Amino acid sequence: MELRPIFVIDPSKMLLSLYVPIEVGATWEQASELSFALCVINDALPDGHFCFDRRNMSVYFKMTSSFYDSIVSESVVEYMLSVAAEKAEEYCPKIRELTDVRRV
Repeated sequence: MELRPIFVIDPSKMLLSLYVPIEVGATWEQASELSFALCVINDALPDGHFCFDRRNMSVYFKMTSSFYDSIVSESVVEYMLSVAAEKAEEYCPKIRELTDVRRV
């Protein structure tokens, strides 16, 4: 699975956010069930969460870190990427299975 991480720095809020789009190909009919499944998954995650955008039927993993009165270190970026990769590997097949099965 290929990850395409997007980092966004908001200096006014002193936040570093990581967004990782997940290709799922959900349909409008699957939106409620997919939203509920992501809520259940998110309840088990200590760091980061999966988001579902109904406007374009997309799923992404998001993680945010504050750098209040400090600088963003390489280790923080590495940690965020490792968590995103681990969670994508663990949950993306299940999320895709949910959307694939319902299309039949």
